[in-house]
Amino acid sequence: MLILGRMPKEIIRIGDDIQVHIHHVDLVTGQVKLGFIAPPHVVIDREEVYQRKQNGQPMPKYLSKDDIKCQLKHNTK
Repeated sequence: MLILGRMPKEIIRIGDDIQVHIHHVDLVTGQVKLGFIAPPHVVIDREEVYQRKQNGQPMPKYLSKDDIKCQLKHNTK
């Protein structure tokens, strides 16, 4: 595992095609907001979503605002 320290507005590259943008770090909650730029064939999931897919479990019928924004951005590229 590679562990990198980055500041907001900095970018991490994975190969030539994938960028991870650090958008926000909340020091109170410890939450980090990341943005991903990747080719359409690259699937990007949170771990819990990936595990549900692997186990054949249905996805919840609701999506958070962040989920919707992520899907819209990824599908428009």
